Amino acid sequence: MLTDLTTGRGKRWFRRSSFATLGLTAAINAVAAWRILGYVDRSLLTPLRLWSLTFSAWLVIVLLLTALRMASWHAHRHWFSAAMLASWICYVAFTGALNPDATIARYNLDHLGKDGLISE
Repeated sequence: MLTDLTTGRGKRWFRRSSFATLGLTAAINAVAAWRILGYVDRSLLTPLRLWSLTFSAWLVIVLLLTALRMASWHAHRHWFSAAMLASWICYVAFTGALNPDATIARYNLDHLGKDGLISE
């Protein structure tokens, strides 16, 4: 049986399908970020777009950490949960230091034309 993780075949199948899932998740994340950047380019920056982009960047870090853990990098150590917590703390600190409202206002003012419309 493929889901029997006690056999070599089951372990290989699980590892390959897990990496495939990670790869597909990364592809979905990349497409979503690309589309959000397109919306920002056409319709300026909004708080939801900024939060979506920063969360997308954090998700890349999470996926990389998960791939490292799945590849059995220092599997005997319990570093994964601490690394996830540290990445989340860094994400929250970064977004706090980013000053989201000022960043949105600065970006939008820089991309408005003299007539008050979006500059091309």
